[in-house]
Amino acid sequence: MKRVGLLLLTLALLLSALPVALAGEEAPQEVKTFTLMAAVEADDPDWNDYWFFEYIEEELGIAFEITQVSAESYAEKQQLAFATGQLTDLLVGTISDSDVAMYGDQGLIIPLEDLINEENTPVIQAWFEIIDGYKAALTYPDGHIYDFRGFQIIDRELPTQRYWINAEWCEQAIGKLPETLDEYYEYLKYVKENDMDGDGDPNNEIPLAGRFTSFNSTKNSYYDALLPIMFGFGMTERTKEAVDGVVQYNPAQPVFKEFLKYMNKLYTEGLLDSAYFTQTDDQYKAKIASGVCGAFNDYAHWLNIADEAVWSQYSSNKPMTSEFNDTPMWGGRDLLLDRHFIITSQCEDPVTLLKLADFIMTDTYDGPNKEIFDERLEIIQGYEDIVMREVSGRLSQWRGAQLGSWDKHPDWGWEWAELEDEMGTYWAIDTVFPEDQYKNANEFWNAVMTPNCFPIPNVIIERQSTARENELTEQIATYNTPYLHVGWSSNIKLTAEEADEASLLEVDIEAYLDQMFGRFVTGEADIEGEFDSYVEGLNSRGLQRYLEIYQAAYDRWAQVK
Repeated sequence: MKRVGLLLLTLALLLSALPVALAGEEAPQEVKTFTLMAAVEADDPDWNDYWFFEYIEEELGIAFEITQVSAESYAEKQQLAFATGQLTDLLVGTISDSDVAMYGDQGLIIPLEDLINEENTPVIQAWFEIIDGYKAALTYPDGHIYDFRGFQIIDRELPTQRYWINAEWCEQAIGKLPETLDEYYEYLKYVKENDMDGDGDPNNEIPLAGRFTSFNSTKNSYYDALLPIMFGFGMTERTKEAVDGVVQYNPAQPVFKEFLKYMNKLYTEGLLDSAYFTQTDDQYKAKIASGVCGAFNDYAHWLNIADEAVWSQYSSNKPMTSEFNDTPMWGGRDLLLDRHFIITSQCEDPVTLLKLADFIMTDTYDGPNKEIFDERLEIIQGYEDIVMREVSGRLSQWRGAQLGSWDKHPDWGWEWAELEDEMGTYWAIDTVFPEDQYKNANEFWNAVMTPNCFPIPNVIIERQSTARENELTEQIATYNTPYLHVGWSSNIKLTAEEADEASLLEVDIEAYLDQMFGRFVTGEADIEGEFDSYVEGLNSRGLQRYLEIYQAAYDRWAQVK
């Protein structure tokens, strides 16, 4: 804490420094102008009207000439700019890791790692020391940091999937929430054999609802119901997972055979929805809305069920175990990177732009507030799930307080409010803004407080707007977060060559996996007799080379981490 306090004091001196005054008069601050290309949504106001840019020009002497490109055509314009060399100093729009690596290798993006230090960027340096894996997440395979990004470590958003089970039916069936996959099977079987909703029809209940599309990370369905069961077998990722530093492919592991047997049993006994492989999202959601499902996956238990009397029956439950795995584990993500801040080779003064990035990463833009920042450090180190809180008699509303705009607009922004919805009265953060001047709260934030264009880390915000959201957060904090296990970091990066080779291999491997999974679960293929040949089929499609690529990437990431 003392060291971070010194870092912040250094930052305060940097940001408050002014040119030497002559004859007792304060000299005007020199303004440096940079160019910026940004993706703009249709409902965004003119970026030149953002109060944020006026503020940093006054405070830091940094101004921008902004090229605004529609979000729909931004990727094309960005590629053209790199191809022709007609780049702006700063890019803040979406770009893939592979493209960043490619343009960085071509010398079109400036490496930042030697410029990130306690002199130029004391706050960023502090975040590197505080947040495990943050520096590694920004580091590319060649060892350079080309793309500075913000991050999120909000506990509620780290679990990879949300799963719901009818707690009232569980109590009736097995007397508790299931703790093992055997108990889960007994519960699902009870739901099938009994008229759980009491409508007189014992056959309309769906014990386990789900919709399978693919194991592919970019194509799989959020609703496939696989992960809570895979967790019980000790697998926390659908495909690749690092176990004790070794990258393995879960669908080729011996325990995957046992998982397939379990899924086949659910399917053949009518415990898994018979339309699991064929239904659409809309058909799946309609079944959830009917309230006849014993268990399902969705963002929230209330999202597709209108009747509170029905959705309130559902709960998550802690990760299940099995004879193959006795450790409760819930798959999760480690660090979610947010936004982009890329300094191109066009820029003649990258240090000043990095100081702007450091400024953005500070808790208070109007000068470091050590009390608030120290509180933030304690929160981050404990990974606590919090809402906005009061500090020294005022709200630590980080967007408003950061920019000093809270003093300018004391009646606008976030405030604690006693609200009411169908679940009753509750306390939450409410957004207050001049509705006669702005269409929505987001437009207000962009124009008055701070835009969403820069990589601002949402590290202490767990905003709750309704009692439902509060209840959802409590469910995740109780049943998921304590058992979080990161089997694969989403921030592990491939080189451009590795990415090309891995993607080609992945097409064949995962198409074969998806096909065989369907055949095994439905009983079309014999699990006991054909599993070994199935693994051979994965290997013949390049699985070992695929694992070699990702092992090399994992080792690079782990070395920096």
